[in-house]
Amino acid sequence: MIVDGLTAIFNENLHNTMKTGFPFEKLLGGNISEFKVVDNLFNMNIGSNGLPAHLRRGYICNNTGQVIATDYGQLSGFLNAEFKTNFDKAPFSFVHQQKGLLMKTFKSGNSFITVMVNKSNETRHIQIKSIENNKKPTILFADKKGTVSSHTITISPEETVVIKWM
Repeated sequence: MIVDGLTAIFNENLHNTMKTGFPFEKLLGGNISEFKVVDNLFNMNIGSNGLPAHLRRGYICNNTGQVIATDYGQLSGFLNAEFKTNFDKAPFSFVHQQKGLLMKTFKSGNSFITVMVNKSNETRHIQIKSIENNKKPTILFADKKGTVSSHTITISPEETVVIKWM
């Protein structure tokens, strides 16, 4: 189990469960050391990468848990290995990990619809790999200057692009 943020601080009724200890201590092999209020939005520097965060930074005191990652790159590597068979079956995916980009793909009959959002501050040229190599892309929506050519998508900062693959 992987948890982050304020997991188990509040129950379903928004009552603070930490008054009597961390409810997942035995399950996760660690306990919450503290939470510090940092800023409305801040960047957690983890290894050579950063993760966006909101308001609080949590600190964990490890007791018996097995640490599988101490930075974003290690966590990404773990998840890629753990879900490799699922990723290999995905109709469309990034060739390389893409910080600040989100992609969702839906099946519609014999076609696929891909929605991509660029939350980074720069125009990106993204290589997409596909097990559906015979599908040709057509842009259905691009709110800025997004384009698609074969399996390369160009997307501006803060842009959403919707592509149909037929």
